[in-house]
Amino acid sequence: MKCSYSNSNYAKQQSTAPPVLQNEWLSDPYTETTIPTTTATTTTTSRATSTTTPTTTTTTTSTTSSRATTTTTTSITTKTAVSSLDNADLQRIERRMQERVLRLRRRCEGRVQAAPNETVTWNLNMFVRSRIQVLEDHRLAVCVVYKAGSTTWSSIVAHRYNNTKILQGRSFYKMLGLMLPTIPRFYEIFNSTDFARVVMARHPLTRLLSGYKEKLGIMNPVSAQAKKYIPLILQHAHNKNYTDEELYAAEGALRVVPTFREFVSYLMSRPPEEYDPHWRPVSLLCGLCHVQYTAVVLTETYNEDMLYVMRTSGMDKLVDVNLLKVNNNKGPGEETRRVLNAHYSALGTPLLRRIIDVYKDDMEMFGYTLDSLKIGTSELSDPRVPADAG
Repeated sequence: MKCSYSNSNYAKQQSTAPPVLQNEWLSDPYTETTIPTTTATTTTTSRATSTTTPTTTTTTTSTTSSRATTTTTTSITTKTAVSSLDNADLQRIERRMQERVLRLRRRCEGRVQAAPNETVTWNLNMFVRSRIQVLEDHRLAVCVVYKAGSTTWSSIVAHRYNNTKILQGRSFYKMLGLMLPTIPRFYEIFNSTDFARVVMARHPLTRLLSGYKEKLGIMNPVSAQAKKYIPLILQHAHNKNYTDEELYAAEGALRVVPTFREFVSYLMSRPPEEYDPHWRPVSLLCGLCHVQYTAVVLTETYNEDMLYVMRTSGMDKLVDVNLLKVNNNKGPGEETRRVLNAHYSALGTPLLRRIIDVYKDDMEMFGYTLDSLKIGTSELSDPRVPADAG
């Protein structure tokens, strides 16, 4: 079912109850995913693009008020969209995507209430919308997840639309804010059958440590997250309010950085819904049981997964796919595992159990395990921490 809003309908909706995304898909059996690709000239704020696809099955026209865009879409199967790939690779990637989407659906069955609290639903929808990057001319919506390949993806999008200001400044994170959907368009897209909806993910414990090291562990330059959270973390750890003179050197660099254990302990004092987007669970960040995603991109297979997304959306005809090579996160090697082990072992078993529990949904929904990182102890054989999330 699609949601359709006129201005008057939407104003009325705001004054009464927030709209709810459709969730009928949760109990549907899995069927082969079809992904749309553009076939007509598309006008954007940066340049005009024209692509064609030989196989046409259905045609629709979409116009939005936020962009001067007219798009004709063709619904095709994934096999046609990536037919230039080796057949064996094609079948393997298709199978992997199908399995990941099916995993999400199965894990979400029964988790969504029949009549969810309207205020909670509205807040969730609006936060998810703040993470969604919409490429109208490619019929593509991506939930951008920090510390899971977001910079690589945003750089590809910046090249696609030739945003010279962002390319020159390398401020790729700003692409998200430039391509957010309007509220009415958000509901239309996430109830649409002709939009591909992609979610990014990474092993949650690797992502958490990466967020800590990059945003809180660098003494100069000082990140926005460091300025906000370090005083709170230190106050929580030491029951003391630190002055600016104690926190910062004369040149502005940090004098003190909280330990990873202090950081995790602080997180345990806050609800995950309040976490910064750099370490908020993806299940909350992207509304995994609230939105019907059609593709799952994991950092550990990022280059192949994103090539799949680019091929099926037609982006590979307009952007150099070699940009994917700048992504270096190909999964944890032995050195990464040693770093992870050192940091997480320092937490102690009780705190380690608690942080694992926070990210349990992410681990189950994306098929991650503790064994894949070789962290923890034999004491973690708790039923809450599955030995096999598959």
